Amino acid sequence: MHKFQAKNRKKLDNEWRRNIMPSKETLEKLGLTQGDVIADIGCGIGYL
Repeated sequence: MHKFQAKNRKKLDNEWRRNIMPSKETLEKLGLTQGDVIADIGCGIGYL
């Protein structure tokens, strides 16, 4: 089983990723409404 190495955390949270995947817009695209329940499986550092 692969385990992500903490020393590579910049791959999960960096300016490039935040530019191509802005959190607000990304979550809006999911079409969630109040009361919805979701699971973020494999969330890494919890960017969203």
